[in-house]
Amino acid sequence: MVVVNKKKLSREQWLSNLTVATIIISIWLLKFLPHQWGTIILLTGVGIYWYHRILKKFKK
Repeated sequence: MVVVNKKKLSREQWLSNLTVATIIISIWLLKFLPHQWGTIILLTGVGIYWYHRILKKFKK
């Protein structure tokens, strides 16, 4: 639906909605990977997110 409503949204709203939709679809697709690969990739992504968040705090 995000792609269909592109003309109705501002650029910032469209990009944020597209980002959220991409992340949700990526997480949903992880369940189709064999064995524990989905969990490993998800935890790696969460770890990278928290690492960058901590770095931003210390730079301030």
